[in-house]
Amino acid sequence: MAQLVKNQLTICLSTSLGMEIVYKTLNNLMTSLDGNVGRFSWFRENRPHGLFFSNRFIPQFVSLIEKQTNGGIRMKKTLLIGAIFLLLFTAAGISVYANMDHSSKSQQQVKSTENDGVIRVYGPGGPLGPMKEAAEKFTAETGMKVIVTAGPESNWIGQAKQDADIIYGGSEYMLRSFMLSHPQMINEKSLTELYPRAAGILVRKGNPKNIGSLKDLTKSGVKIIDVNGAGQLGLWEDLAGRKGLIGGISQNIDISVKSSAEAIEIWKSNEKHDAWITYESWHYRLKDVTELVELPEAEKLYRGTPIALTAITENKNEAQKFVDYLKTESSHKVFQKWGWK
Repeated sequence: MAQLVKNQLTICLSTSLGMEIVYKTLNNLMTSLDGNVGRFSWFRENRPHGLFFSNRFIPQFVSLIEKQTNGGIRMKKTLLIGAIFLLLFTAAGISVYANMDHSSKSQQQVKSTENDGVIRVYGPGGPLGPMKEAAEKFTAETGMKVIVTAGPESNWIGQAKQDADIIYGGSEYMLRSFMLSHPQMINEKSLTELYPRAAGILVRKGNPKNIGSLKDLTKSGVKIIDVNGAGQLGLWEDLAGRKGLIGGISQNIDISVKSSAEAIEIWKSNEKHDAWITYESWHYRLKDVTELVELPEAEKLYRGTPIALTAITENKNEAQKFVDYLKTESSHKVFQKWGWK
């Protein structure tokens, strides 16, 4: 019997409503049986942790039943046991119902975002400017709403796994890396390239260190920020390698970070850094705190902007229409305005 009581209590104590029923009923039962409710006064004090103390509660409860029946009070025993099981099965049923109701509400909340016609796009912060502007134009022309969420992957991947229609990358290798980390999330057949963007050098307003070339980054006293990720992995090294400047630039790298968001925060908060080898496009997002040093065309290095539908999208036709729109001449001009080729 004790095991059955324990199993039912475990179910009952899984919700605050079940615990309240258990307490009130036991309070009444124990009061009627020689005032022994005092032995269970700790039940109210500890009931938020009901599952934890059930192992301690049940032996005491069963012991009390035995003491009540040792005196030969058969009727009292029958009434007590009957009341206990009625209590436990009723409370268990209510607890299960409460859990089912909560689960149902959660499922309804998830379903509320399904098939709502909204195209949800996720990706890194670099292409956010043109992506968002093109999305606004697309919505104005078609009436189809597009929500673009951008930034470090860790900030949005959890939600993207639930509702993403489109994922874009800050470079080809970046989206390929995403596909390796999240297999079967991308519809590989839909993968396509938008527009390339060139690397350049961002410097402080007024260019106080007179930086005009990659070679100038090797000068003594120049402090460089390096983004070792976010589509820029190895970017400066590829540029410097062509000119034999890897060693000179490397010794002037003051700090390396994993994302452009981190680099921007450091750039804005600490003016000791003089240069950042990154995409020219970042200047158009940071015109208030940077100047752009463009490299000669022969020295420029370009990386792509890939985009693809997800394998989980329920808005495949609408999502594809937006991708197609991004490849129109109108959208190309938007990207060019933000520093793409």
